[in-house]
Amino acid sequence: PFYGGPFNPFDLKRCSGGSSSGSAVAVATGMVPVAIGYDGGGSVRIPAAWSGTVGLATGFGRYPFESTSVNSNPVVKSGPLTANIDDAAEALLLLGQPLNREEYGKKVDHPYTSLYGGDGPPPPHLLPRWKNGDRRPIRIGVFQDWVSHRPSGTGGGNTIVDDAVYKTFQKTIQKLTTATSAIDEESTPYATVVNFTMPHMSLQAFAHGMIASSFYTFSSLRDNFRGLSRRETEDPNDDLQFATEIQVRLGYHVSAIELLSCMRIRSFAMAQWRKVLLEKADVILTPTLPMTALLRPKGSDESGFSD
Repeated sequence: PFYGGPFNPFDLKRCSGGSSSGSAVAVATGMVPVAIGYDGGGSVRIPAAWSGTVGLATGFGRYPFESTSVNSNPVVKSGPLTANIDDAAEALLLLGQPLNREEYGKKVDHPYTSLYGGDGPPPPHLLPRWKNGDRRPIRIGVFQDWVSHRPSGTGGGNTIVDDAVYKTFQKTIQKLTTATSAIDEESTPYATVVNFTMPHMSLQAFAHGMIASSFYTFSSLRDNFRGLSRRETEDPNDDLQFATEIQVRLGYHVSAIELLSCMRIRSFAMAQWRKVLLEKADVILTPTLPMTALLRPKGSDESGFSD
């Protein structure tokens, strides 16, 4: 950011995460109870994790923000950042209602409305499972090879998760699986762990990065920066920092064939994850990030940095 991003609210020497860092820090410091973030590759979960807040990146169209004047992007969705889970639930119930919007006195259909027969998504609900008589423990799906980044034949990456993050993750699993819930005076295990594997996980991550980079480039060039090679304004805010410009240039050179190939990989990925959630697990648990909040490098306040 040209004017410096907000520092980590718990350690001013560290980063607060991004890109919705302002929203997360405003909540973490008590300035506001709820703030909205926009997430295309982690811009809600990353600042939530590093700034000690709760981030809820909802599905496409649940928090509608697209309009005739705001781009619809196939990787960007919005969601709340709050101080605790209860506040996140309240924000979901309040802001996630179907919306009939108007612009310039005319009704405007949301881009995703057609997917729901023209009426928009159904209202959100947060009904405890036990009220429906379902006493089964929650099945927590864990892809251990990916979480620990120990390569296997079906996935795994090459980035090592910090020991502190991995140990905290394992402690979380232990607490969830040893806790019990009392229903009608019966003690029932709260959760069980279901280990699963995911084919071509590294390829899925690569495809998402390509899609996000190309669409970010498209929206940036069209709406904000007026091209990379020719400047049409003297406003310094139309210039990109070097790290950002490199990212934009990478996205600029993604061909249509490459982008369509990545979209096909994403369709494959969605089918695989849907299969896990339908057949094996109720929820999927992973660390939010593989490392704790990064230290701000010297000089980054003036020039920014990319890692």
